[in-house]
Amino acid sequence: MPQPPVSPEQLKDACLLLVDDEQANLTLLRLILGRAGYTRVHTLSDARDVLPLARALNPDLVVLDLRMPTMSGFTVLEGLVEQTAPDEFLPILVVTGDASQTARQRALKLGAKDFLTKPFEATEVLLRIHNLLVTRILHESLRSQNERLEAKVKERTEQLERVAKQAEEANRAKSVFLATMSHELLTPLNAVIGFANELQKNHAGNLLPQDLTYVQRISSNGMHLLRVINDVLDLSKVEAGRMEVERMPVALDRVVKETLNEMEGRSVRTAVVPRVSLPPSLASIDSDEGKLRRVLANLVDNAVKFTESGSFRVGIISEPGTGRPLRLDVIDTGIGIAPDRLERIFDAFEQVESGTRRRHEGTGLGLSISRALCEAMDFRLTAVSEPGRGSAFSVLFAPDAEAPRSYDDALRAYAPATSDPGARGS
Repeated sequence: MPQPPVSPEQLKDACLLLVDDEQANLTLLRLILGRAGYTRVHTLSDARDVLPLARALNPDLVVLDLRMPTMSGFTVLEGLVEQTAPDEFLPILVVTGDASQTARQRALKLGAKDFLTKPFEATEVLLRIHNLLVTRILHESLRSQNERLEAKVKERTEQLERVAKQAEEANRAKSVFLATMSHELLTPLNAVIGFANELQKNHAGNLLPQDLTYVQRISSNGMHLLRVINDVLDLSKVEAGRMEVERMPVALDRVVKETLNEMEGRSVRTAVVPRVSLPPSLASIDSDEGKLRRVLANLVDNAVKFTESGSFRVGIISEPGTGRPLRLDVIDTGIGIAPDRLERIFDAFEQVESGTRRRHEGTGLGLSISRALCEAMDFRLTAVSEPGRGSAFSVLFAPDAEAPRSYDDALRAYAPATSDPGARGS
């Protein structure tokens, strides 16, 4: 059988306060309650002493008469309710000889929980007291649980605040470390790259072709290391929420042409042909040109890296009539990405190829940083791919811009392609 919500021991241990100017009524009530097993019963015949005694006893229930010579029961009722805490439930049972509807309504309105007229039946008094005490005990139990829960929440909040503070201090220490290390790394690295570039010019004409090849490798590897360091620094800025955006009108077609020309000069994949598809009329876009160039460079570098041979395309879709840029696509014909890894490639340090036998170098930061930069500029970066055929990365400039639903969908947007006459290939 299910256990009752309140045990008999809890009920019998309740503190009761009986208030009546007639001593006979108090004696009768005390006798009835004593026979029922209640042991903590206090009585008062002078209503003026009720409030001080209630504050001292904190009773679980008050039985109150209304018509008393020293102070009205209504006044006592108001005082009891007023000194009871808002989250506390104090049951007050009015037992009076005034059987009028007016008295009943007024008592209940002032805060009495039940109303009983004299003469009363002992069974009915006990039943009503029992029900009121059960409610009181359950309410107090719930309040106690809430207090314990609030204490735990407060303790947990303080723990989380301490952890957050420690994380903030650790993040600050990391930022200081990165700033220090970046200076210590970039300063000599700039010298290495600078002197390598000077040696490549071979002003004295005393360097052999093999020497110039070594110098070129020093320069290219120095540039690679410089990009890695900048990637790590940018990632730390993104994580710290310190990535600032400087907006200005940007000509996307110019950014595409200049970025491809810059990357073509240092590309080692001459077999990979870039193709450009630009609208004949393209409006400028309000953005951060430097960050936009960085995103495009990362996407193009990614396309070249994973395309053994063939081509990749950089294209822009604009709104017909207005020339408003909607999206920029970088579509390669490389190895593609498995469906279960498609979204994970935007995670920091995630690689398209996993394991120690990867054929393609890289830190796995380019796409993560590109998506963070796009979000900072209020753009979206999405990807679709088909393993063995290629991938398409799209930067969505406008909220109403639609991303390609598949790799074939991205290809169809440029078939037949509108080629820029200044770009290599079509």
